[in-house]
Amino acid sequence: MDSTTWTTYTDDTIDYAATTPRYRVGSSASNGARLNGCLSELWFDDQYLDLSVQANREKFRTAAGKPKNLGSDGSTPTGTAPSHYFKSASPNAEVNDGTGEDFVEGAEGAIAACSTSPSD
Repeated sequence: MDSTTWTTYTDDTIDYAATTPRYRVGSSASNGARLNGCLSELWFDDQYLDLSVQANREKFRTAAGKPKNLGSDGSTPTGTAPSHYFKSASPNAEVNDGTGEDFVEGAEGAIAACSTSPSD
């Protein structure tokens, strides 16, 4: 695993103040830079977890790299539900099982099921 070092933690990249009219997963705000791949169990919150610590990584996955069950609302890793936890496969991928609102599948493109699973 590559080692990453941060010197400053700020919210200047992620708009936690919710001043943007829409949040997106899989593309930029201008609908560019779209993800061409598979995404599974997106877990996001404003809690800080140092993922360079193996024990913190293993809250989400096994030592072998397979996904762990994060609970019905994603609270298993930290004890509280994250703001955004998308665990369902297509066609319900926009359903948020965390504490925030569901997302809406945009007209930009349909969400499709992947041919494989991280558990495979």
